[in-house]
Amino acid sequence: MVSSNAPPTSERPEKLDFPAESEHRVRKVWHLAPKPNGSPGHLYAGVERAGLFTTDDFGATWNGVDGLNNHEHSPDWQPGGGGLMVHTILVDPREPNRIYVAISAAGTYRSDDGGMTWTAKNKNVRADWAPLASGLPDTAYLTVLREAMALDSADRCGVYVGTETGQLFFSPNGGDRWELMADLLPPIYSVSTGRVA
Repeated sequence: MVSSNAPPTSERPEKLDFPAESEHRVRKVWHLAPKPNGSPGHLYAGVERAGLFTTDDFGATWNGVDGLNNHEHSPDWQPGGGGLMVHTILVDPREPNRIYVAISAAGTYRSDDGGMTWTAKNKNVRADWAPLASGLPDTAYLTVLREAMALDSADRCGVYVGTETGQLFFSPNGGDRWELMADLLPPIYSVSTGRVA
């Protein structure tokens, strides 16, 4: 898909990939998200092997978001059932420098500075249900499936995640702490929010 706002070009776009010296390669793009209030042509791309990339020129060139791609936790990230990927990207519409990503079975990460630094936001969503967690490392978190993460439109955005094991969590404070809203549901594949008048 090419935007009608994209400048005309006959050049082939630069390949979206990790640096040549990296042991990682991009296998698939899982999610594209525009930057709210950003310049036209600014997109984020979540990829498999878990990584985040950005473009300011409609995808002609891509740059890795090193703060996430080289995060100190990344050597410990474990793939979920579908692989190891950034499958969800949410940009806070009121605070465009606040970005959330969901990484297969590694959990939720948040940046408050436009992607320079990232913090894991997984408090209270560790995979600690005894039958499921037996033998799992301390860095194992409940799997959030693709499309199972959403922001609401409140003045201070709430964040919602649904899990493969049927829990729905809510964070009123940007992921600093999560509260269980519902449990014992079937796997949650999609979460949406809306305003009820």
